[in-house]
Amino acid sequence: METWDLLPEFEDLARKERWDEFAARLAEEGLAWWFEMDVPAIRRHFEVLRFHRHSGLSPRLRLLEGAVAPLPTDREPRKVMRDVSLLYRLLQVNRDPEGAAAACGLAVAALWDFGVEWSRSRVWADRIDRLVEQTKLPPLARASALAFRALMLLFHRGDPDRTLATLDHQRRAAEEARSAPMTLYGATLQAMALAYKGCTERAVLVLEETAPFVDRTASTSYTRLYHRIMQGIVLCTAGRPAEAYEVLRGTGEDLPPEDRRVSVSLLLQGARLLAASLARHADEVPLLEASVKHLAVGEQVHFFSSLMHFSVGLFYLGAGRPYRALAHAERAERAALRAESSPAEEMSRILQALALADLNETEEAAARLDEAIQRCRERGLFLFSEGASLDRAALLADRGENEEARRLLDQARELLPPGRPLLSAFRPPQFTRRLLERLEAPPGAPASVQGLLEAAEERPVRIQSLGGFSLTMLGTIVYDRRWRSSRTQQLLKLLLAFGGEKVPVDWLAELLWPDALGDQARANLKTTLARLRQVGTKGSEPVRWIHWKHGRLSLSRSTVFADSLLFERAGRSALRSRSPREVARALELYRGDFLPGDDSYGIVENRRESLRHLHVSLVEWLVELAGHHPPEDSLLDHLSLAVTANPSSERLYAIKMEQLIRQGYPMEALRTFRQAEAFFRDTFGSPPGPVLRKLAVRAREGAPR
Repeated sequence: METWDLLPEFEDLARKERWDEFAARLAEEGLAWWFEMDVPAIRRHFEVLRFHRHSGLSPRLRLLEGAVAPLPTDREPRKVMRDVSLLYRLLQVNRDPEGAAAACGLAVAALWDFGVEWSRSRVWADRIDRLVEQTKLPPLARASALAFRALMLLFHRGDPDRTLATLDHQRRAAEEARSAPMTLYGATLQAMALAYKGCTERAVLVLEETAPFVDRTASTSYTRLYHRIMQGIVLCTAGRPAEAYEVLRGTGEDLPPEDRRVSVSLLLQGARLLAASLARHADEVPLLEASVKHLAVGEQVHFFSSLMHFSVGLFYLGAGRPYRALAHAERAERAALRAESSPAEEMSRILQALALADLNETEEAAARLDEAIQRCRERGLFLFSEGASLDRAALLADRGENEEARRLLDQARELLPPGRPLLSAFRPPQFTRRLLERLEAPPGAPASVQGLLEAAEERPVRIQSLGGFSLTMLGTIVYDRRWRSSRTQQLLKLLLAFGGEKVPVDWLAELLWPDALGDQARANLKTTLARLRQVGTKGSEPVRWIHWKHGRLSLSRSTVFADSLLFERAGRSALRSRSPREVARALELYRGDFLPGDDSYGIVENRRESLRHLHVSLVEWLVELAGHHPPEDSLLDHLSLAVTANPSSERLYAIKMEQLIRQGYPMEALRTFRQAEAFFRDTFGSPPGPVLRKLAVRAREGAPR
């Protein structure tokens, strides 16, 4: 006997082959399933009906047929919208407001699935408004229609205030209908709108309070999946990416492949990569590979393609590969423009600015960030303006303009709920922590580079991490065989990468032993730390050079000379002093990349990029100041050393070429261009950017023939 995975009453009608009654019942109950987003239930029942009943379909059944169509892989958006428009008019003529509301929802859902030309949703938004105002829609239909209305207000127009106002009405309709799925879905959209406004803690609370509705919702309803995905995204915005990753792990696996929409798969994969990137999770690389495969599948699903490119770009930004981050951010913007999604556009543009900042294109990055801050504040997208403000403040701090940086962050705080700490939706939590520590550091550091050097001269522990790595303990270099284990050396490198002071031991334990449980990881850390304290002190009293206090590790400033930490302090002090001599002396401390060739952890690459950025800022200041107060040494000598130490900075090549052309050495400028051209071709497989190419043209025009 044939069996189907159907509800009992439908199973009974199917066994008795009473297909007309089956169809009538499906037209009634299927609409309720649609309103509660249980598309898999519609698909199972509709496929049985379509296989056994060959007579025509009613308008409602045609609507349900459209709901289970495999959008968007094998259909064309404009044809789908024409078909739904015809159904809407037919249902209006038949005086079926429930059916008309379902048609409006189907149109918006189709646009959501296609992820393109969301301006087409406006006519459907007007129709939803008229239906809600002019007809007495049943509460469930009203809740569904208003949810779709809010969906487009949030993700198309980027209007969180109007979204929240619409969802207030949607919530009351869902409560009146006693619909757990619609309550759950409304809360999901409400949480995202609150997160966009910067109310991240309140957004997390909304999702936690509505979590009990998950168990009261059918396991096949998409609302459960959306609630879980958005919970992960909201936790990322609240500075809890590790928790977000755990929430998203395994999400969606209970849905069979035939029930997974392309849009849902892309949204989920993007959210997982976002959480993994911000949390520095060990599974980042496999996730990245899976994400690239998803991109190949969903390249035409523009909104979700934009989110995927954003997440992949964010991964590369955190991994210290800003060129690739910039490429994905630009593709994300193009896809967002096709989708006509304001939030996706803003996210991709801010990511571009961050990538440019990490590439030391500081002027363009600053200009873009200023524009993004203004736009996002006007739209009420305070989460994005906050992230842009933090990176803009970091650029200001790099130039020694700490007061201006603090003023900018105070303006960002004014837009957030009282007491809510600053966070970036684009950088790991430690980025914000380090920035605030820099801006809020107490006075008392040595006023000059010479003072810093004198204070560090006779310290018993000396660590080189710029241009190479070595540890000298009590005058003796510690060679590889004396480290006893690779983790011992890695622990010291991570301490340096985190800035050398007040580094939470939990961060170190998680990075060094990602697969160990918390207690075991901490025990491993204690053992490794004991070995590190003993390194190089055989036969003598151990030097007290690392402190563990209140769950944080620090290198002793009075005992340890670390060239990367000294360069950072000296560089910032020189920028504040605006003295050409101080800037030149700080530049002499930079002997090359931080821990070159060490790619074990993303945080090392982040530190490398940060110090590169400071190095370029010092060179820029030296060039600017040299016009009025020439330094003792030749400016061109400093520029040559700077390019040699930081060969991946287009900005340094450009500064050097500009000075060579200005001082009448066009052939030397062309030689510098060829040096840059060879480096970028061999390292990145691409030519130098347009700025260097234009300077090369200027140099050729000024060169003797």
